[in-house]
Amino acid sequence: FELVSGLAGDDGVVGDRIGVLESSRLQIEADGHFELWIGGPERPGNWMPCDQRARCLFVRQTVNDWLTEQPTPMLIERMDRPTPIPRRPALADVQKLYAIAAKNMVDQVRFLDDFAQNWGKILPVNAYPAPSVGPADAGYFPGQYNTKGRWEVPAGKALVITIEPNDAQYQSLALAHPLWFNSLSPRSVQSSITGAQSLASSDGRFRYVIAGEDPGVWNWLDTTGITSGFIFMRFQQLASRTPPGAPHTRLVSLAAVRDEFPADEPRVSPTERQAISRLRRLSADRRYA
Repeated sequence: FELVSGLAGDDGVVGDRIGVLESSRLQIEADGHFELWIGGPERPGNWMPCDQRARCLFVRQTVNDWLTEQPTPMLIERMDRPTPIPRRPALADVQKLYAIAAKNMVDQVRFLDDFAQNWGKILPVNAYPAPSVGPADAGYFPGQYNTKGRWEVPAGKALVITIEPNDAQYQSLALAHPLWFNSLSPRSVQSSITGAQSLASSDGRFRYVIAGEDPGVWNWLDTTGITSGFIFMRFQQLASRTPPGAPHTRLVSLAAVRDEFPADEPRVSPTERQAISRLRRLSADRRYA
């Protein structure tokens, strides 16, 4: 749980972090439920301080296995004032909300455009540094190891990314649009993949393939037809506290992808790919139902 002064782009800034509470410090009852109090006098249990800058409670729920894990349902209730009597909103109130929404949209689009142009200049292409813990005041998940970069994969080529074995409870690789950072049709295609969704090779390493065409391996990241974009790699809750090493990358032809894998790497047929896509779609529908 992260209490911030605004979302990325509101008023042209990332947003100040006011308070944070990770699940490892969350007090949970025996039946699985919990209460979190925000603001007011400090109290025992789950409590986060608040001040006048607070505008948004940002909740990050990591879902590793889309088939079996579900986000925790939550209810938010204002406790410092009586429940208001339902009434039709005044025209002035509605106009004010629309004005705020319009300003936030313009600010966020401008912010993301500047962000993308800057990252397009400074981030490496098809070669990525070792993951490190991102600064908390820049919006990174506390204690999460991250690495990011750009990828450029022309038609007929494939970028093979090899990650050494690690003990992270959660890891993910996600492709993002080169302008807006949004995921590439994540419901219908495998443009992102978690550790639970991945297949480790017989030598224990994870090998992922970024390509616009199906290379016939399990860990395929589908570019959906575009030839460049951003990639984000995340590693959470490493038991050993040892950061993963730098990913190894190699740009090869589609025909040579199999040469980058052990000889016993399973092949994925078109029929099996359809089944994988179906389960992904059903899992996403269930998650956001």
